[in-house]
Amino acid sequence: MIKTDIDLILPVYNPDKDWELTVVSKYNELQILWKHADIHLYVVNDGSARGFEKVVTDYIRQNIPDVYILGYPVNRGKGFALRTAASVCRSGHILYTDHDFPYTLESMSRVLDMLQRGIDVVVSTRDKTYYDSLPLSRRMVSRFVRGCNRYLLRMKYADTQAGLKGFSRKGRSVFLSTRINTYLFDWEFVYKASHRPDLMVRDVPVQLREEVRFSAFGIGIYWRELERLR
Repeated sequence: MIKTDIDLILPVYNPDKDWELTVVSKYNELQILWKHADIHLYVVNDGSARGFEKVVTDYIRQNIPDVYILGYPVNRGKGFALRTAASVCRSGHILYTDHDFPYTLESMSRVLDMLQRGIDVVVSTRDKTYYDSLPLSRRMVSRFVRGCNRYLLRMKYADTQAGLKGFSRKGRSVFLSTRINTYLFDWEFVYKASHRPDLMVRDVPVQLREEVRFSAFGIGIYWRELERLR
């Protein structure tokens, strides 16, 4: 296969203990899986109060010597963290996911494959198994957002909140134009990309890793994000 460059962005905020072990382990697995790719890893410290001690960052740098570790002192939100890294990415293919790699590597490979086929924005879509794994509060919020996307906004891609997406250089320009810093930044990105006739946008099915568990949050997060858009 043709050699390709990939920028992989991991936003991180107050991670659990030993998170760096997962990052290094999954990065090494991806290197084996994507033999044709040069993977450039960007880790963004989104104003964490813990988890970025010197012993942690030293471990990452020792095992991934060319890693980029970015950061700033005050928490700004996942969208802000991703834009911080995306603004300095230089590869033709950019992927982002969470630092615990919640989706299977096969799912990540599907996203990369679509990018290599010339798609500008790849949107991950989740199946019933994913939603069954969510706490009730998150399930209700997810259904509410999907309903708004599908019936109020008439969006083709109703599942906007999956934490695994990919984009080309053209898609990057749209991503960098987003304004939302936290929960609904994904929605804003997909909404804007879907209204750009010059972009090729496609969705791919993805699956969670079996051991992944999610925390709960309320629908108030959604309303606060909408208020920020006004």
